[in-house]
Formats: sequence, structure tokens, C-alpha cells
Amino acid sequence: TMTMARSFNIREGLSAADDKLPNRFFQPKRNGVLSTKFYDPEQLEKTKSYYYTLMGWDAKTGIPIPEKLQELGIE
Repeated sequence: TMTMARSFNIREGLSAADDKLPNRFFQPKRNGVLSTKFYDPEQLEKTKSYYYTLMGWDAKTGIPIPEKLQELGIE
């Protein structure tokens, strides 16, 4: 499951700070139909927090909460 993979990654030293997109995603495109489209960094952070919560992870750290680990039988 995603929570097991997340737990492994946390154990190996990855954190919410590693859940990021390259800087080019936050810059407008040079031309074409997407030239006015780019990701808003603040919105990305809100979306990450929302996703973490939906997954049963801490909204700030992305670490699976104990209740979720128990639910899945992960220690």
C-alpha cells in the first residue's frame, strides 16, 4: 500500500520536504496553449496537506499516524 511505502521512505530518511516538484513547474510556459498555466506553490502545499490527511498521514509531516498504521496492521 501507499502507507507501507511511505513508512519505508520515512524510515530511510525521506520527509514531506522531499515531496516537491521541480522549479520549472512553477514558471509560466514560454508559448503555446499552456503559456499562461503554472502551478501555484501555496496551492501545492495545501493539496499535499489535504492528500496526507486523506491517506491517514500527519497533515504537516506526511508521517502515517499511529491509528492508520494499526488499521493496516503495520508496526
